Amino acid sequence: MSGITDPLEKYFKDGVWGWTGTLWVPVLADASGHLLIDGQSPSLLRPSPKSALYLNESLPAGTSDQDAATVPAGEYWRFTFSCVTYSGAVTGVGLYPYVKNLSTTLYYQSVTTVVSGARYPQILDILLGPGWKIGCTVVGATLNNDLYMWYFCERVY
Repeated sequence: MSGITDPLEKYFKDGVWGWTGTLWVPVLADASGHLLIDGQSPSLLRPSPKSALYLNESLPAGTSDQDAATVPAGEYWRFTFSCVTYSGAVTGVGLYPYVKNLSTTLYYQSVTTVVSGARYPQILDILLGPGWKIGCTVVGATLNNDLYMWYFCERVY
């Protein structure tokens, strides 16, 4: 029975191969040693960076997750910057920006002393895969107060 461990298989004959989760693909490099994906430099695959503003001017009262963006199927994003702002009554309000998938939530910032209208920026370097969400948990919101969230990502594949 042949398989990936068989040195006669093509995986071992013509370079380095990587597992994508569903199939084996060749991992190639250009003359300078830079990784090529599907035969192209990742820098050529990147469209313009993704920069967006998420706005909710009618938050529900209490605690809620506000998803600002979801990485589409087949894409990977390098998430490098976010900034959250809350506007309205701030007594007891907390802001907890996050990235999450179906089973994991990573809170990368905790703002427990909120000033209305203040900006809370965060520099990051997180690689997000398909289905991951960027957002913010708001705790103690007053009905119809506002949340603004700016984020910056690059599509890397």
